[in-house]
Amino acid sequence: MSQTSSKRNRRNPDQTRLRLLEAGERVLQSQGASEHLNLKLADACAEAGFSTGAAYAHWNSQAEFSHDLAHHMLAKFRTDPNMIIPDLIELTSDGATLEQALRRIAPIFMARFISDGRFYSTLRFWSLSESSPDLIAALTEHIKSSHDSFADVYLGLLHIYDRRLREPFTIDDLATAITGITQGLALRFRFEPDAVANNMVIDDDTACVFSESLIAVIYRFTRPFNGADEGFFADRTDCDYG
Repeated sequence: MSQTSSKRNRRNPDQTRLRLLEAGERVLQSQGASEHLNLKLADACAEAGFSTGAAYAHWNSQAEFSHDLAHHMLAKFRTDPNMIIPDLIELTSDGATLEQALRRIAPIFMARFISDGRFYSTLRFWSLSESSPDLIAALTEHIKSSHDSFADVYLGLLHIYDRRLREPFTIDDLATAITGITQGLALRFRFEPDAVANNMVIDDDTACVFSESLIAVIYRFTRPFNGADEGFFADRTDCDYG
């Protein structure tokens, strides 16, 4: 690194730190899912064009860098339901039945879930969290935020198809069940990608293990909406699907 660059980095320590974190994020995202557990500080330095000395001016160890990288990435791992619901409405605008809609949505959602690496990165961060109470808090906040966002999306889907939750189930129960299915398939894909790929497709109507699981859960947890029902969105009053 040039003397001019070194002086510039000393003058802008926050910028150097941010560039190293962004470089670490790029390295994680560029690697396959099986490599998401193996990021080294030296890899981030090489990606950013810095020496390891520049990194150790900000972190005393690989573990400290990994903790900060986790916080940096988790801040971006937010799901905005307002960005998903318009796509949901478009996929159902041609009068598709609930089953047809889920069979359209499922492969798209699962492909994105597996390919963007967020789930696998989050697992990596959990493995680092034991020695970092603040990281545990950040992960807990992230998981709750993601859960709440997808619960809002599922409410939007139920609203479109005039369905209501069966008692005693809540929207949180539905979101938890769907998350369990999604993460379970993603984990199996992580360790047995060929087995999952070969068993995902059920028939020529784009049905797959994930879509049929979603259909089964939604029909078990919900029922047709009755015009006399009240308080359908009582626990998510800030949602607007109109």
